[in-house]
Amino acid sequence: MFTVAFFVVLAIVLTHDIKENQILLVLLGTLTAGEVQILGYFFGSSAGSKSSADRFATLAHQVVDKPNPSPSVVDAIKVATRGKK
Repeated sequence: MFTVAFFVVLAIVLTHDIKENQILLVLLGTLTAGEVQILGYFFGSSAGSKSSADRFATLAHQVVDKPNPSPSVVDAIKVATRGKK
Protein backbone atom coordinates (compact mmCIF):
# COMPACT_ATOMS: atom_id res chain seq x y z
CA MET A 1 0.00 0.00 0.00
CA PHE A 2 2.84 2.34 0.86
CA THR A 3 4.55 1.63 -2.47
CA VAL A 4 1.34 2.34 -4.35
CA ALA A 5 1.00 5.70 -2.59
CA PHE A 6 4.62 6.49 -3.46
CA PHE A 7 4.08 5.87 -7.17
CA VAL A 8 0.76 7.75 -7.23
CA VAL A 9 2.33 10.84 -5.69
CA LEU A 10 5.37 10.47 -7.95
CA ALA A 11 3.12 10.33 -11.02
CA ILE A 12 1.25 13.44 -9.89
CA VAL A 13 4.50 15.31 -9.31
CA LEU A 14 5.90 14.30 -12.70
CA THR A 15 2.77 15.00 -14.74
CA HIS A 16 1.68 18.30 -13.21
CA ASP A 17 3.44 21.60 -12.66
CA ILE A 18 3.45 21.69 -8.87
CA LYS A 19 6.49 23.80 -8.06
CA GLU A 20 4.32 25.97 -5.82
CA ASN A 21 2.73 23.07 -3.93
CA GLN A 22 5.15 22.44 -1.07
CA ILE A 23 2.83 19.91 0.62
CA LEU A 24 3.07 17.47 -2.30
CA LEU A 25 6.84 17.88 -2.47
CA VAL A 26 7.21 17.21 1.25
CA LEU A 27 4.89 14.21 0.93
CA LEU A 28 6.98 12.88 -1.96
CA GLY A 29 10.16 13.27 0.11
CA THR A 30 8.62 11.46 3.06
CA LEU A 31 7.32 8.64 0.89
CA THR A 32 10.70 8.35 -0.82
CA ALA A 33 12.47 7.99 2.54
CA GLY A 34 9.95 5.37 3.62
CA GLU A 35 10.30 3.48 0.36
CA VAL A 36 14.07 3.32 0.83
CA GLN A 37 13.56 1.83 4.29
CA ILE A 38 11.08 -0.74 2.99
CA LEU A 39 13.43 -1.83 0.20
CA GLY A 40 16.31 -1.98 2.66
CA TYR A 41 14.28 -4.21 4.96
CA PHE A 42 13.32 -6.68 2.23
CA PHE A 43 16.58 -6.75 0.28
CA GLY A 44 19.18 -5.55 2.78
CA SER A 45 20.28 -6.85 6.13
CA SER A 46 17.21 -9.06 6.61
CA ALA A 47 18.08 -11.07 3.51
CA GLY A 48 21.63 -11.46 4.85
CA SER A 49 20.33 -12.56 8.23
CA LYS A 50 18.11 -15.18 6.64
CA SER A 51 21.05 -16.44 4.61
CA SER A 52 23.16 -16.70 7.78
CA ALA A 53 20.37 -18.53 9.59
CA ASP A 54 20.04 -20.99 6.71
CA ARG A 55 23.79 -21.66 6.73
CA PHE A 56 23.72 -22.14 10.50
CA ALA A 57 20.79 -24.56 10.24
CA THR A 58 22.63 -26.59 7.58
CA LEU A 59 25.75 -26.71 9.76
CA ALA A 60 23.65 -27.68 12.77
CA HIS A 61 22.10 -30.60 10.92
CA GLN A 62 25.55 -31.77 9.83
CA VAL A 63 26.78 -31.74 13.44
CA VAL A 64 23.69 -33.52 14.77
CA ASP A 65 23.89 -36.18 12.05
CA LYS A 66 27.50 -37.09 12.97
CA PRO A 67 27.92 -40.34 14.85
CA ASN A 68 27.97 -39.75 18.62
CA PRO A 69 27.94 -35.93 18.78
CA SER A 70 28.43 -34.33 22.16
CA PRO A 71 25.05 -34.08 23.97
CA SER A 72 25.71 -30.48 25.02
CA VAL A 73 26.35 -29.48 21.39
CA VAL A 74 23.16 -31.20 20.25
CA ASP A 75 21.13 -29.50 22.98
CA ALA A 76 22.58 -26.07 22.16
CA ILE A 77 21.81 -26.53 18.47
CA LYS A 78 18.25 -27.66 19.17
CA VAL A 79 17.68 -24.58 21.33
CA ALA A 80 19.23 -22.23 18.73
CA THR A 81 17.28 -23.67 15.79
CA ARG A 82 13.93 -24.11 17.53
CA GLY A 83 11.14 -23.09 15.18
CA LYS A 84 13.41 -22.81 12.11
CA LYS A 85 12.96 -25.00 9.06
